[in-house]
Amino acid sequence: MIDPERIRELAALSDNFRKACVLKGAFSDQFLSAGDITKIFRAVSADEGRLSCLRAYTETAQRPDLQQKLFREPPETEDLETWGRSRFGGARFGIVLDRPPLENDAFEARLSEVLTGIYDTAGNAFGAAEPHIFIGDYGYSPFGAHHDQEVGRILHFHLGPGVKQMYIWDEEDYVAATGGTMACFDPGPILDRATRYDIGPGDIMVLPTEGFHVGYTPDFSIGFALCLMDADDGDTLRRAADQALAHTLEDMETGSEPKAAGQSGNGLQVTVDISRALWIEAARAASNLSLVPPPPPREALPPENSKLARLGRFPVVYREREDEAVLAGRGHSLELPPARSLAGLADRLNADEELTLAEMAALLTADFSEDAAEYIAAQLWAWHAVVPV
Repeated sequence: MIDPERIRELAALSDNFRKACVLKGAFSDQFLSAGDITKIFRAVSADEGRLSCLRAYTETAQRPDLQQKLFREPPETEDLETWGRSRFGGARFGIVLDRPPLENDAFEARLSEVLTGIYDTAGNAFGAAEPHIFIGDYGYSPFGAHHDQEVGRILHFHLGPGVKQMYIWDEEDYVAATGGTMACFDPGPILDRATRYDIGPGDIMVLPTEGFHVGYTPDFSIGFALCLMDADDGDTLRRAADQALAHTLEDMETGSEPKAAGQSGNGLQVTVDISRALWIEAARAASNLSLVPPPPPREALPPENSKLARLGRFPVVYREREDEAVLAGRGHSLELPPARSLAGLADRLNADEELTLAEMAALLTADFSEDAAEYIAAQLWAWHAVVPV
């Protein structure tokens, strides 16, 4: 686990997560276990569309053939080192899970505590928080010495058991050493110009927002990286435009009147709907603490009369705007008419009150039909916004 005080200490050492530093012994092995990673790995392999989340390397060569093999034969053991060596024929190997759907309520609850601590300390949330997992004894990072241009800040949580070395150059030294800003896949000769940091089990390292870096992992290790992306108005606008178009096309198919009256023309009214879509997108992001991707909805309902509570620190978000409202949980949402019962339910869940689905639905019948109330309550469960106590 990670004490919130250690997050504040890390923020102070790193100038609010901007400068390189290592906080020693910041978390215990209960934060993310090999069993948790096995579960995440298997969730990736359960969906053909997630193949791109997985990459496989031997030394610095990417291996699409082994990527397919790992995807088809995910680990069934928590001994990931032995499992990995058996898949790579005993050679040094690297496995990267990029933005995997975590689908692990227990770990996500712990991660929500970390994200909340980061945002409370930084004074703001970020445009996105992307998880990445690194497994193996692959030597230098398969990407070479490089600069993560699209990433705001990176926090590396080192699980070990081996020690990882991180080398960091400022841009001037890196250009002087390499002659440019391209990735360097043979960084050994230029390490004397870098600053070295040793990251042991339980340490957290902040990678700087500027400059270049390369990791060196001589012995088997597992690392969890959280990439905090600065808010990008362009990305947000594109997501909102996609959402607005989807809503309008749905209205056209069903024959519904558009939500907002706007200028005539091609009839799609995308421009008019952009501000509404941005509003919905902001509620979704807030409900998942900017973590991406959101969990896929689940289908089966919990056992009858099970007491449920919100997951970790992920809030249930209710917002109103003029004559409409949005209810969001874990990155999903419903658009509904404004209702005092919705606001009350969100407040009670955010106060960590324990309720059954039937009790949630009963609260909502003050403003909705019984069927609608049951549907709304069931969505909170399907989204992973609430979990069994």
